[in-house]
Amino acid sequence: MHNREADEAPPPKPDIQSGSGVYQDDETGDRINVVVYKPKDKRVPESLGQWTISWAEAHVILAKDKRLNLTDRCVLELLRGVLDYDNWIKISLSEMSDLIDIHRAHIHKSMQKLIASGYVLTGPPVKSILTYRLSPSIAYKGSLANAAQERRKALKVIKGGKADAPTANRDVDADLQVELPF
Repeated sequence: MHNREADEAPPPKPDIQSGSGVYQDDETGDRINVVVYKPKDKRVPESLGQWTISWAEAHVILAKDKRLNLTDRCVLELLRGVLDYDNWIKISLSEMSDLIDIHRAHIHKSMQKLIASGYVLTGPPVKSILTYRLSPSIAYKGSLANAAQERRKALKVIKGGKADAPTANRDVDADLQVELPF
């Protein structure tokens, strides 16, 4: 008896140069489409890697979100640009205001909206500066394994998944339906 699934090679790991790829989780066998973005900002040493993983579904959700205005979108892009590892962000409202030339009050209002929408999470204050964390459902900066783990934690399975899959190693993308937390 010939096993077709055994003949299927795992997808190539996402390539920073090409900008996209498919990541296959070694534990579950799930395949996740990813977009890789390598920022030009050299805030973190190059030896640690300068890239973020961006989830395609999140781009569609953000594009459709009528609650977000242009200022909100500018603030969100700035936050993605200053991400540190594990999605931590430490930047003051004044620094954000200076970087994108938008009044501090508008930045504050946008941050409140992004937090209320679940796109940005609040963290502990560090030396009187609030810290934030970009929702791992939008993008992630860190190792690919940690990104997949954070993504799984953030998703809510509404139909399908490994328990419903007839075989443990099949590609469940077509059957798996998940809901993002926002």
